[in-house]
Amino acid sequence: MRARLGWLSILVVTTWLWHGTALACSCLLTSEENSYELSDLVVRGRPIASFRSRSEVWYLVWLTAPSYKGCLRERSLLWVRTEPDEAACGVALKAGVEYLLKGSAESHRLGAPVLHTTLCSGDRPVSELTPAQLAFWSSREICCGESCSCAAKERVACFADPCQLDACNVEGATCRANYCGGCNAEWVDPDGLRVCLPGT
Repeated sequence: MRARLGWLSILVVTTWLWHGTALACSCLLTSEENSYELSDLVVRGRPIASFRSRSEVWYLVWLTAPSYKGCLRERSLLWVRTEPDEAACGVALKAGVEYLLKGSAESHRLGAPVLHTTLCSGDRPVSELTPAQLAFWSSREICCGESCSCAAKERVACFADPCQLDACNVEGATCRANYCGGCNAEWVDPDGLRVCLPGT
């Protein structure tokens, strides 16, 4: 009887530990618009090498396009740092697969910039992006210093500032005009999150 109770206790503790670990990573994935706003860097690239330690995993990524946010060039290298496993919100990347990666910028390491990303960043293979998501990313305006350009769509010459022709009833929201692919008014609340999105 004691042996059975002992094994039962071990089973309960093991199950509790496993579930505790499995549920350790908890986040609310945001929309593409908000993942853009909350990230320092947004890039497209393919992992070409990886290095693992007990506390983190590093991927060396070859960028396949200019960054959607940030000032990184196509065909340059980027370090991507993440936690060691999914329980700790780590991201597992497959070599050769092209990903859309988002996260915070960190200090350079071995001559290359560093992106820290987690499961909460909403990274995914480019092949899994919907047409609407691809359209959003291709309409991003990329500014490096005083130089700005559109990610993919052509810049439109508008007769008026789109922010002057639009309205948002969210208190404290501010508007940014985006001329990539259209005359677009993009509103952000005081926390930096997109509000008053088209169609909502």
